[in-house]
Amino acid sequence: MKTIAKFALWGAAGFGIGGAIGYAFWQAFYILAVALFTLGLIGGASLGLALKSWKRAAFFALACSVGFLIGAALEFVFLGGRHLALFFTGAIQGAIGGASLGLVLKDWRIAAVLALSGAVGFGVSSQALYGIGPWLVERGMLIVEGLVWGIVGGAFLGAALGYLKKRRVV
Repeated sequence: MKTIAKFALWGAAGFGIGGAIGYAFWQAFYILAVALFTLGLIGGASLGLALKSWKRAAFFALACSVGFLIGAALEFVFLGGRHLALFFTGAIQGAIGGASLGLVLKDWRIAAVLALSGAVGFGVSSQALYGIGPWLVERGMLIVEGLVWGIVGGAFLGAALGYLKKRRVV
């Protein structure tokens, strides 16, 4: 259980910090791509560091940041820029971001597990933020939204990676 909790904390911290910094850029410059790139970059690096590998941290950072950008593009294509259900907004981005980590590890089964955990974690946090998101935006607190989104989604991804590490799959 220690391994899973440790990885969940690494994921929550990395994606939380990445989300806060990324959403600060979004609030300042109105460029969502920078926010998602930063979230994936710092979050992916933190999970690579949890595996005690600088090489994996670099590859995870690059893959996860590109994965979240691709996820945002797919979300725009499939949802047409409308936020029909915020769960799907977060789920698409989280699934592609999580799958990209598994692809770095060159195992489609790991990619599937991480995609599922990313979809659930980022989807649930997106839906949970639905009620308070507009309130945060009105008050200029978009950073808090990025922080919460990153913490919840990152904890799910980290816990899944920790479980795989404990089972000696990674």
